[in-house]
Amino acid sequence: MKQRYPALPVIWGGPGPTLEVEWCLQHADLVCTGEGEHLIVELDGTVIRNPNRPLLDLESVAIPDFEPARTVHIGDDTLRRNVYPIFFGGRHYPIMTQRGCPFSCSFCIESVYQDMFGKKNSLRRRSVDVVIEELVQAKQRHGVRHVMFYDDVFTVNPRWLKEFAARYKREVGLPFWCYTYPTTTRKEDILLLKDAGLRSMTMGIQSGSEAMLGRFNRPVARQKAIDAARILIECGVDAYFDLITKIDFEREEHCRETLEFLLDFPREMKSAGFGAMVSFPKYGYTATVAAEQAKPTLSQRTYDFYHKLYLLTRTNVPRRVIASLARSRIARRHPSLIDPLLPAQLPQFFLGDGGGEQATPAVMDLPHAQAVVPGGAADRRAAAS
Repeated sequence: MKQRYPALPVIWGGPGPTLEVEWCLQHADLVCTGEGEHLIVELDGTVIRNPNRPLLDLESVAIPDFEPARTVHIGDDTLRRNVYPIFFGGRHYPIMTQRGCPFSCSFCIESVYQDMFGKKNSLRRRSVDVVIEELVQAKQRHGVRHVMFYDDVFTVNPRWLKEFAARYKREVGLPFWCYTYPTTTRKEDILLLKDAGLRSMTMGIQSGSEAMLGRFNRPVARQKAIDAARILIECGVDAYFDLITKIDFEREEHCRETLEFLLDFPREMKSAGFGAMVSFPKYGYTATVAAEQAKPTLSQRTYDFYHKLYLLTRTNVPRRVIASLARSRIARRHPSLIDPLLPAQLPQFFLGDGGGEQATPAVMDLPHAQAVVPGGAADRRAAAS
């Protein structure tokens, strides 16, 4: 940005400057650490190094203004104007009802924020009144047809969920998607949300190996995750799960444990692919990797083999056949032999209504959309190398 627009002041806020102030100052004139909604309106051209401010009362934060005429999206040196939002032709509305997370996974920035600001204070939720007001405005102004709740874990605080569900059904009435966590998935809450418009949900699983979950400071019992998934299926929710691969501490025994877990995990739980682990500065996971000098030991071919087996557990291929393939030396040497048993393409977890909507390139080029999946961009690059 500074190279292309040297005369314009560049202000940088968000996770990057909050974690790496000095490095970010090399690329911007001003940086904001922590939450910047109040600070941005106080700028007067004076550069001052201030201590961190207290976390904001979310009720004091204005409702986002996504008016297309004032919206600019910059990605990979491409600037796009008059875009709302950046995906699905403006039909899906992204929103968060809370900041923070009740959990402290070591690979997640929320665990860092908890260390910086305190775990109790970092988790805050907006009132139902404000959330509904924002969604009603979005529906009226932008013709929104679906809502995407990007809360780290939406299914917390049953009392809030009960009030929200009744108001949402009555005043918004749009199908929506959100995240859940195995230990916060309660049948009574899911049924309430389903009645209000919940159509799709993603559950964070991350690994089927309890040893790896321990490394993540994410102690979820195997059976608890399976039971939570069954709740989603029984409630009729179109359900997906997240899984992390290429973990620095991962050995083949952990991949086998994940495969065994997935063989018991309800087949109706869909997978949109697997995200490769990424180490970010100052994360607990990153510090542990550095302290133990850990690094992946499995080859790309071995990961290809297990990734395909993982995906195979989401099909109607019998369990005994998958178990047999897992023992096959030929399939291990030539993972592509499994391909004919796999679906031609993976599902997208984004909401759809059968109208043929497709994700725009701007969204599919984001890191979380570049999952390690057969035929995906990351997979094609690996095959070409």
